[in-house]
This record gives sequence, structure tokens and C-alpha cells, in this order.
Amino acid sequence: NITRHLSTALPDGGCKVTPQKFAEKDISPTYQASFPGSGARMTWNLVIALTGIAINDDHNHAGVGYDRVVAVKTHYPLDYGRYVEDDQKFRGAILLLRNPMTAVPSFFNFKYEQKNHLPNHSTRAPTEDWIKFRDSNLESELNEYQYF
Repeated sequence: NITRHLSTALPDGGCKVTPQKFAEKDISPTYQASFPGSGARMTWNLVIALTGIAINDDHNHAGVGYDRVVAVKTHYPLDYGRYVEDDQKFRGAILLLRNPMTAVPSFFNFKYEQKNHLPNHSTRAPTEDWIKFRDSNLESELNEYQYF
């Protein structure tokens, strides 16, 4: 039985958000699978807020493996994702799909931010860059969406 306190009340009327932590004992994580641009980071934050337990990704960027996290974010089977060995310990999946008419442009904005060393979710790419990308990549992006 896990109780999650999202914050601690402070004497001055404010609050302190309770930080995430790794589970104290091994747990079975859930896949958090999404097509790029579908809101994986937002879902990541919501799951942490609801559980208080940390999440990792399929590249193991947290460096702790998968036994003490509540979920593992992935874009697998796309090239952006990676297969997680020993995934028979996973208990299920959250599948997040956003309409490709908004997911593909959102992912393009993310790639634009990365290319230009900008903070994530901070910038909308110039329209002319989007049109150039769309005209040369839309069919392959839609095929990726269908494959996912």
C-alpha cells in the first residue's frame, strides 16, 4: 500500500513539492510507450506526481536499471527507442498516441530545439523550416506512425 503526499504544507502557507525517489524494493515497472511528439514527458511527470516513484527510460539514463522504477519510457519499436532486455518483469504498458497531425509537428519542434541547442519544449520552429521538413518527410513520418 503506497500513500503519496504530493507536497508538505509550510507554516507560512506555502508548500514544498515532495521529490520523486526510487522504490525501496524491487517492483515490476510498466512500459510507457509513445510515438515521439505524443506527450511522453508530460505523462512521465504525471506518473511521478501520482506515485512519487522515479521513472527511467529505455536508454537507462538514470543509470539504475529497471527494478526500482515505476515505469520505463520508450519509443520502441521505432529507431528512437531501444528494446529493453529482461522485460518479462514488466507488468503492462501505458500506450500514448497523439493524433499524427499534432504529434509529427511537435516532434519536429523538439528536433529543431535539439539541433539549435535550445531548451526542450521552449520553441516553435520557423514555419519555413517546418514546411521544408513536412514536404520531404511527411510520408516517412506517417509510415513510422503506422508502424508504431
